[in-house]
Amino acid sequence: MRLKLFTLFTFLLINVFGFAQQKSVSGKVYSDQDDIPLIGVTVLIKGTLTGTVTDVNGRFTLPSVEASTILVFSYIGFETVEIIVGEQQFIEIRMLTKYAEVEEVVVTALGVSRQKREIGYSTEKIDEDVLIESRAPNILNAISGRSAGVQISQPDGIEGGSTRIVIRGNNNIGADNQPLIVVDNVPMENVPGLSNIGRGVDWGSAINDINAFD
Repeated sequence: MRLKLFTLFTFLLINVFGFAQQKSVSGKVYSDQDDIPLIGVTVLIKGTLTGTVTDVNGRFTLPSVEASTILVFSYIGFETVEIIVGEQQFIEIRMLTKYAEVEEVVVTALGVSRQKREIGYSTEKIDEDVLIESRAPNILNAISGRSAGVQISQPDGIEGGSTRIVIRGNNNIGADNQPLIVVDNVPMENVPGLSNIGRGVDWGSAINDINAFD
């Protein structure tokens, strides 16, 4: 009888000790950029499917958690966070934004976005800061000398006149080929004046109306 009572007493002590090691843990999860509470963050006990999600205020509560428990916080667009509970009863978490490396996208003349590797021709990109620093009178003069294989000049030398553009050399008999220029899906005319038909007049082109500082 005494042995049974001793065994029962020992069992109860073990259970009490075990419950004493567990506690309820609550907390709040924020975004690292603006300290806005994050709704719907998954909070799991590592290695298990036991957990919860944050409410509309970014708060969560987990009952019966041991001090050695590792909590895993995961949320789309943010870095996963792991933290040991320890002696904490209230935990504040600030999740870092995850910046994914995005493959470069090229917008074609027709306004269609394509991955650069999917295009069968070469492309060049000129930063807007370069155009602003050039302080050229028009956008075409601003990109002169900024792209390999592209020659830009003004045949008549008149300020405000049309601009001659040659990409990788002349490829027709008349040597008067001009590239198609598209701005915001609108084709822009760049006819090199009327000097080539004997009138000696160059009225410029629609490209001159584009401000290089815009």
